Amino acid sequence: MLSHLFVLLLSLQLQASLRPATHQPMYEVIDVLHYRNELDLTQFTTGEIRGKSTIVFTPNTSVPSIYFDLASINDDNKGMRVKDVQTSGSFEWDHSNNKLYLEMPAQFEKNKTYALKITYEGTPRDGLIISKNKHKDHTAFGDNWPNRAHHWFPCTDHPADKATVEFLVTYPSEYDLIANGELIENSAIDKKTEFSHWKSTTVLPTKVMVIGLAEFAVSDACVSNGVEVSSWVFKPQKKNGFNDYAPACDILGWFTEKIGDYPYAKLANVQSKTRYGGMENASCIFYYEESVTGKQEANNLIAHEIAHQWFGNSATEKSWEHIWLSEGFATYLTDIYVLENVSAEAFKARMIDERKKVIGFYERYKAPVIDTAAVNNNLNTLLNPNSYQKGAWVLHMLRLKLGDEVFWKGIRKYYDEFKFGNASTSDFMQVMEEVSGHSLNAFFRQWLYQEGHPKLAISYKRLNDDEIELQVKQLHPGNFEFELEISLRKAGTDTIELLEVKDEVTKMVLKCKEKPEIEIDPEIKLLVDYDFVVND
Repeated sequence: MLSHLFVLLLSLQLQASLRPATHQPMYEVIDVLHYRNELDLTQFTTGEIRGKSTIVFTPNTSVPSIYFDLASINDDNKGMRVKDVQTSGSFEWDHSNNKLYLEMPAQFEKNKTYALKITYEGTPRDGLIISKNKHKDHTAFGDNWPNRAHHWFPCTDHPADKATVEFLVTYPSEYDLIANGELIENSAIDKKTEFSHWKSTTVLPTKVMVIGLAEFAVSDACVSNGVEVSSWVFKPQKKNGFNDYAPACDILGWFTEKIGDYPYAKLANVQSKTRYGGMENASCIFYYEESVTGKQEANNLIAHEIAHQWFGNSATEKSWEHIWLSEGFATYLTDIYVLENVSAEAFKARMIDERKKVIGFYERYKAPVIDTAAVNNNLNTLLNPNSYQKGAWVLHMLRLKLGDEVFWKGIRKYYDEFKFGNASTSDFMQVMEEVSGHSLNAFFRQWLYQEGHPKLAISYKRLNDDEIELQVKQLHPGNFEFELEISLRKAGTDTIELLEVKDEVTKMVLKCKEKPEIEIDPEIKLLVDYDFVVND
């Protein structure tokens, strides 16, 4: 009894001593340069994996101790068990509380490059999803968003610390492996075992570093602006899958012309077992199983995930509360894709539907787009209409405010400045101010940092035989400032009246003898909720 207690106390003392002295997040303390993940998946159908990860990193400041994220074994015996840790010099390590702690008697020196080799094994409880697809075939798919990569390889699991990555994987030969980057080698080890080596020389956030293992049918690649585009689908759905994912080549070309060069070596569109409808993993997008129907019903989903290759993967948010720079951008760029490749009517229908989602969501959850409370509570709650549809509406209103030419100039400049890096909302605002020559602080403040949207009570009354008075009353606490378009039909002719709204109550007198027909925001330009009452 005393010996067990002594061992326990010694272990707790070691754990405590290895905690980093700094309270800074680790992505600020160290800069990971590269991950080399060697994975043995030959027994993956049992749920077990074995790994050897080499992390190349450099400290941004001299510190005695650091840590990497890596899931610990939990009560149901799932998680990773560290077998060995190696690096240059004398050091101590401890793996507990989902962290791999390291301490040097001296210090990890600022700007010195270290290579840390970690050998581990276990059953991932998340992150690498090992299951069966609809055809009852075994599969394994990386599914990291937002910070679930550490369930299957050690890392700094935050989008601010981007690195290059390579996966060297052994697996049963009846399966096929897809991963980020370029295929370096694919060879048979023996009759039962295959080896694949994929490498991305472009830095990525861990949220989009993945592998996919399944019995795939792989299409011949098409080429878009020099980039090979392929489809990876479950073998029984080969014909339908190749047909459904075929539009990706043209969609990639459209985005390349709109934004700039595609940032990665290839694009694989992969049928998968993701928890999401689509996951924008860099250069190998994972789509949910039911995206394959044979009817090309996933075009808008494909456009959304391809847009992420530029915004989210390459130009990445600095921290989670700025996720609209990823999801809002992908949503609105899909809207514009629909506008230019389907019809104006389909575009308007999407914007109306997105506006309804924003208004409905606000009734349930009152928070700004830049939502630090959600970050502190549950990152998954950021996958909501504020990040997607309201983010898209902010870009829509910004485009209309600045005009197409300036807007697209700003989008391309923003991407060019922050590709392969990280950005915040203020970074994006600064770029748009530079290209437009206007201060946009008030616009960004009210639409992104202030919760809600204009909620209006609109009415009119007749003043005399020749005039009516239109009244707009803001019901949302804290007034918004915006321009409201009103379509007025009189004597069979439509005219557009512009009303500058900034006060709680705004009135406008209009010449109108007969009973008018009034339409609010006829061209769908404003994120607004209103009730219209006629007093005539």
